[in-house]
Amino acid sequence: MSSPVLAGLERLIYIDITNILSLLGALYLWLTFITFSLVSRRYSKTFKEKTHWQFLVLFPLGLLLYITVQAYDYGFGGGVTPTVRLISYLLMPISGFFVLIATEKFADLNERLNTRESKKSQLKLNYFLILVPAFVVLLMLILGIWVGTPLLTTLAYMGFIFLAMALLRYSLIVRSWVMKMKKPMITWQLLFIGVISIIVAVIFHMVGYSQSIPYMDSNLATYYWSFNCRTIAFSFLAIGGILASIGGWLFYEMKLLKKY
Repeated sequence: MSSPVLAGLERLIYIDITNILSLLGALYLWLTFITFSLVSRRYSKTFKEKTHWQFLVLFPLGLLLYITVQAYDYGFGGGVTPTVRLISYLLMPISGFFVLIATEKFADLNERLNTRESKKSQLKLNYFLILVPAFVVLLMLILGIWVGTPLLTTLAYMGFIFLAMALLRYSLIVRSWVMKMKKPMITWQLLFIGVISIIVAVIFHMVGYSQSIPYMDSNLATYYWSFNCRTIAFSFLAIGGILASIGGWLFYEMKLLKKY
């Protein structure tokens, strides 16, 4: 196979099957948000009022454990067994599932603050939604530097944190935004752009692995070019996930408006 994309696909399928699981895990995080947002309002009521804090904490903990396993794997040239690597990949969608529950509960909490409490209390909540993900980003950077992971890989993983922060923020403004819309066609446009971005992410992911070489190889330019491609892939994946998530949420809001 002469094409870099085809060569990357061949490597993904025949050489490193766990990387497919990693990519699917990230895709599953976005799909989880779109589908879970359709039913979470019903089931989130079954949890106690204080559980949204615990759910939010589970996401950065799962993400940090995932990064730790990946850092060890890269730092020691594949020293992690395939089973441990697979478990680390599964942590991403699982922890994402928990943060979605927290997102719904925070959105409901924000609505109550708008009606029952002062703007000062609402401002404290907004600061919390910004500072907590920012603290996790800082902690992740320190961890990445401490264990010796490449900077580009660390930046790639930051996309997941920023996506989580964006989901929390968007969940608080979409409900008021959608009520002001006259034409819901933007829903389909966002979904389309999101899907295209995810496809672009898959292509860059393949190109990145087609160019990758052993960790201890002296050709560092080629090695870091591989990480560049994968960093771009994660960025497009985050963009596509955000847009598709907003589109999915808007679609659900429009169905509610028609129903009631």
